[in-house]
Amino acid sequence: GTIAFGACLEGVIHARRRVLVSIPPGWSRLAASAGLYGLQLTIGYLVMLVVMTYSGPLFLCVILGLMIGHASFNYKALVYQKRVGEHEGKDQ
Repeated sequence: GTIAFGACLEGVIHARRRVLVSIPPGWSRLAASAGLYGLQLTIGYLVMLVVMTYSGPLFLCVILGLMIGHASFNYKALVYQKRVGEHEGKDQ
């Protein structure tokens, strides 16, 4: 459960970035941003409380969950996109 909790936090961060660009500017975007940010903070603080139990295995599970979540929600950008600043047809 703790691993899934860490991955869930990364999922909310990813969803917040993806959802907000699809909503036109205005009050609805502000409301969506605030709601998703509140969810992100809530999960983040709950994960922090798990870590603050000073249990080594729980700490490692949180870190593992965050790593799994980061890898699963960001793999397309990290695997398939070119390096930042790299241009086609130009040698660096």
